[in-house]
Amino acid sequence: MKKIFNVTEYGVKADRPDIIQTDAIQKVIDLAGADSGKIYFPEGRYSSGSLFFKAKTSLCLAKNAFLQGSSDISDFAVLP
Repeated sequence: MKKIFNVTEYGVKADRPDIIQTDAIQKVIDLAGADSGKIYFPEGRYSSGSLFFKAKTSLCLAKNAFLQGSSDISDFAVLP
C-alpha cells in the first residue's frame, strides 16, 4: 500500500488560493517520490505554478479539493 502524504501536514495551507504554494507542494511531491507515495489534497483551494511529479507517485484530491494554476505566467518554469 502506498504511503499517503497529506499536503497540509507538510505546511501547505488549505483555502488559501491567494497564496501561490508551488515550493511547499513540490517538496511534498519530492518526498512522496522518494517513497512511491500518494500526494493527497484534503478539501480546500490550493494555487500553484509548475509542479513536477515523480514516477510511481499518484495524486488524490478529496471531494471539494481544487488545485488551480496561478494566473501569473511568471509562476511557471520555462523548460528547454
